[in-house]
Amino acid sequence: MESINSNVKLSLKKRYIRLAPILFFLYVVNFLDRVNLSYGIDAGMFKDIGASAANADLIAGIASALFFVAYAIPQVFTTLRINNVGVRKIFALAFGS
Repeated sequence: MESINSNVKLSLKKRYIRLAPILFFLYVVNFLDRVNLSYGIDAGMFKDIGASAANADLIAGIASALFFVAYAIPQVFTTLRINNVGVRKIFALAFGS
């Protein structure tokens, strides 16, 4: 019983070590998307597209919400596909391994 527990802990530790860099990379990409949007707003993006100052907050809110939608929708299909194909094949397809 003790050896099974230690094997499970070791297996989980290996998985965490493998997933941590991938998750960190995805976090950084998400952060850069949002920061670029903020810099665009500060640089006068709305003036360039001809939007009034009154609509700027609405447009910025919608643009920020679209980031969530763009990340959430593929997650549903990826999760459904993982159940059929398997995690290793999905990661190989996604990251070109």
